[in-house]
Amino acid sequence: ARLPAGEIYEPQVISLDLYATFSAAAGGHGSTPDSVDLVPFLRHERPGEPHDVLYWRSGPTIAIRDDRWKLIEYALLDTSESQLDASGRLVTPPGGWQLDPATPKLTLLYDLISDPKEQHNLAARYPEEVSRLRKRHEMWAGQLATPILPPERSAPGKIDGKAVQLVF
Repeated sequence: ARLPAGEIYEPQVISLDLYATFSAAAGGHGSTPDSVDLVPFLRHERPGEPHDVLYWRSGPTIAIRDDRWKLIEYALLDTSESQLDASGRLVTPPGGWQLDPATPKLTLLYDLISDPKEQHNLAARYPEEVSRLRKRHEMWAGQLATPILPPERSAPGKIDGKAVQLVF
C-alpha cells in the first residue's frame, strides 16, 4: 500500500541501498553515507535519481559506474598451487585482503551505452576516462572508514586472459 503497484524503477541503485530502504520502511533512520533510502524515489516524493555514480570496493578490487562508463580494477596475480587452500581459494593474509596501490592491476573500462554486456575493454583507448573515474573513486574511498571486517575470501580467476584476484 505504500508503493505504486506495477511500476518498474529504472535508475541505477546498488544493493547497499537496501539497508537504508529497509531501515526507513521499518521506522528507523533513512540514508547513510553509503546507502540511500529508495522509498521517497519509488513513491515519486523525491525527484531525480538516488545516485549519479555507483561505487564499490572489496579489498584490492575497485569499481565505479556512471551513466555511460564502468571502470573495474582487479589485482593481477602471480600465483602458484602452494598459495591455494584445499578449496582452491587463495590463502588469506593476516588482517584480510587490503588495497595496496603498488599491486599491479588489470584495468577494465566499458562503455555501457554501446556495450551493455561489457564485452570490449576500452581502457587503453580512453585513458582520460580511466583517470577521471579512478580519481573520483579515490575521492569517494577517501571519505570512508577502514572496513571493520576486511574481505577474507578470495580465489584466482581469469579475465581477458589474465590471472586476477577475485575478492568476495
